[in-house]
Amino acid sequence: MPTENKPEWYEARTEIARFALPLLKDLYIKGRGYPAAFDIEDQDIDSNFKYLMCRAAWEKELSYMIQALELIGYEDPHDPDLQGAIDRGLASFRKYFLHLWD
Repeated sequence: MPTENKPEWYEARTEIARFALPLLKDLYIKGRGYPAAFDIEDQDIDSNFKYLMCRAAWEKELSYMIQALELIGYEDPHDPDLQGAIDRGLASFRKYFLHLWD
């Protein structure tokens, strides 16, 4: 099997981050839904208030993901000062990856 040398392979993490970043931003800005894990079971809560609370929690997680991918795609991801934000965002990305749809 012949091997082909592609420049994007050297910076795959940057390519992936820059590809996913606009998608996450669209979900944050234009999205309407949120994962079921954020749903509040309390029957006494007004449905509009419930939606706003759940959506706010989901937007917070999306913001962590967006920040991490911005740092990976456009900053030095090896900078120790950025590691906390990158780790937090990637943990959210991993946890909610299958919920990235609207």
